[in-house]
Amino acid sequence: MAMPPLLQRIENLRKSVFGTGTKILGTIIPYGTAANTVCQGNDSRLSDARTPKAHTHSPSDLTSAVPIAKGGTGAVTAEAARENLEITPANIGALAAGGKAASATKADSAAKLTTARTISLSGDATGSTSFDGSANKSIAVALAESGVSEGSYGPSSAATLAFGGSVNVPQVTVDAKGRVTAAVNRAIKLPAAPTSVSGNAGTATKLATARTIDGVSFNGSAAISHYGTCSTAAATAAKTVALTGFTLVTGAVVFVRFTVTNTATNPTLDVNGTGAKAIQYRNAAVSAGFLAANRTYAFVYDGSSYELVGDVDTTLGISDAVDSTSSTTAASSKAVKTAYDKAVSAESAASTAQSTADTAKRTADSAASAARAAQNTANSANTAANNAQNTAKSALSTAQTAQTAAGTAGKTAEGVTGNFSFRTPNYGRWVCAARGSGSSATKYSIVSGGSIPSYPGESLTDAMAIRIA
Repeated sequence: MAMPPLLQRIENLRKSVFGTGTKILGTIIPYGTAANTVCQGNDSRLSDARTPKAHTHSPSDLTSAVPIAKGGTGAVTAEAARENLEITPANIGALAAGGKAASATKADSAAKLTTARTISLSGDATGSTSFDGSANKSIAVALAESGVSEGSYGPSSAATLAFGGSVNVPQVTVDAKGRVTAAVNRAIKLPAAPTSVSGNAGTATKLATARTIDGVSFNGSAAISHYGTCSTAAATAAKTVALTGFTLVTGAVVFVRFTVTNTATNPTLDVNGTGAKAIQYRNAAVSAGFLAANRTYAFVYDGSSYELVGDVDTTLGISDAVDSTSSTTAASSKAVKTAYDKAVSAESAASTAQSTADTAKRTADSAASAARAAQNTANSANTAANNAQNTAKSALSTAQTAQTAAGTAGKTAEGVTGNFSFRTPNYGRWVCAARGSGSSATKYSIVSGGSIPSYPGESLTDAMAIRIA
């Protein structure tokens, strides 16, 4: 196999430099690891295989042509490269520059058509144009006539029609494609002016005849109200109320707000000047002071009087007194104000009284402390008195025992004559009653702890006469 030209050149260069010997390396270029030496076959560095890194070069990096054998073009210009690679129109089946193909069945694209074509519209719209693809085209369209006469239909301007007048209204015929196929004017004429009108209108701004609703006239032109205000003086029985459109009829309803409390008896009510009528509740006149200020009451006219509507206690009067005990009288605003003022004054007095009470309580607490000390002293005295009483009771018991013993001794000595003596207890004064034979009784005093003296010729006849003096 022949050696490639490049390798052949390298081999020739080697022979010219190193000769034809087989041992070029190692003799001319020594082995070693330093610079300007070559590796031997058993050098460990040869086993350290390195993988080439991927990299790129730009055309400007090439300073000489890459040979065709190495995958290059062997040239540095495009024209030379085409020549080296023998790239010609003939070799690749292309047309020469500016040339034309002898024949072709299909081209992927072209600047224009070889033969221009006519594009046409037909039917209700007609028109055509020549198109070869070299530029955009527009088609002028002509519409076919629809058979409708040219002109204006309908009124030429706005108009106001009077009775008996007429106006043209166009009638247009349109086919399924939306085309106008016919148009004509139709005259529309209004009837002559009516000489009379009968029947009812569907709607109207007001009623031909006003109607009364609960005593207030209503024709539909404005809203109505059944509410009015009474500011008649409290002591005036004839109360008046202004209420536009009010008519006094049986069943008329009116709502009245009083600005002052009525104090007159048998009050009456005159609404809108229709006449004063008595104000009653369950066919009885209301009490004076009942129609209170700033309250609204409902009244219904029953044909002779205004009947107060609702459950109301008409026996409840109004009083300015703040000390009334009546169960049928209510306090007026004046009474409430007076009561309030008195309550404020009472609150102040109560505050003062509370302060005084607090002082008294402190004094009482001191007195109570002194009383407890006195009580303790009294308790001690009472204990001493009880002890003395117990001692006295013991002495009395002893005396009573001694008296019993003396009685017994007396009984024993009764009838005894001669001289005798005995001793008494060591307390108290004793008296002995004795009498001699044939003589009046003689009383003897016995000193405590002493003895009865002896009296010859005397005898004790009643020993029970011995007692404590």
